[in-house]
Amino acid sequence: MGRALVSILGLLLLIALPLTAAFFLLERKPEGLAFRAVSFADLPGWDADDLSRTLPALHRSCDRILTFPMNRRIPGARIGGRARDWEAACQDILLVNDGPALRTVLQEHFQPLEVSASGEPMGVFTGYYETMLHGSEQKSERYHVPLYLRPPELVSVDLGTFRADLKGRRIAGEVKNGKLIPFADRAEITGGALKGRDLELLWVDDPVDAFFLHIQGSGRVQMPDGSLRMVGYHDQNG
Repeated sequence: MGRALVSILGLLLLIALPLTAAFFLLERKPEGLAFRAVSFADLPGWDADDLSRTLPALHRSCDRILTFPMNRRIPGARIGGRARDWEAACQDILLVNDGPALRTVLQEHFQPLEVSASGEPMGVFTGYYETMLHGSEQKSERYHVPLYLRPPELVSVDLGTFRADLKGRRIAGEVKNGKLIPFADRAEITGGALKGRDLELLWVDDPVDAFFLHIQGSGRVQMPDGSLRMVGYHDQNG
């Protein structure tokens, strides 16, 4: 997971919501978090940034948002508002195809906010890294590292259901002869503990990338024909 120490000034661009929605945001904000409206001129690099690079993502997002019922909440309910709050902005965003025009549209529809937490001018933002792998449905000399489906015998136990002081703790294993025993560990699985059971979801070409996929919990696999497969965490072996 990436992490960066950044200046709080100009970190958020929030749509100019109706007053009631803005009031809802302020009522629900975490304790100590403060917002102050600033101008776009206060955003470092605003006039120099190549905004055209954001257009593919903005177009995809707006295409999706405009299919929603107007009263539907946008994910991130505290600041996302509802689909109707994005309608005018998205309609204009979909009409532009270059950076300068996009800059004008954003300045018309959005309000930059200075964010501070308990008066602190600096903050830590976290980001999520989604690894990109290259893979195939068929094993080959290149694609030789398996990504496994969840073995059916794998059992996950929530210990909090047995004792209150163990709430939030869990173990995983498999049942043999009426007893829960540890499941195969990473080394055993890498060594072939699940081999030959038709549990291979995909085959990828890099064991290091597969390792980071296990750590992150989700990622994308580019197939030989260029298509992408999304893969995600299902369970763990211990």
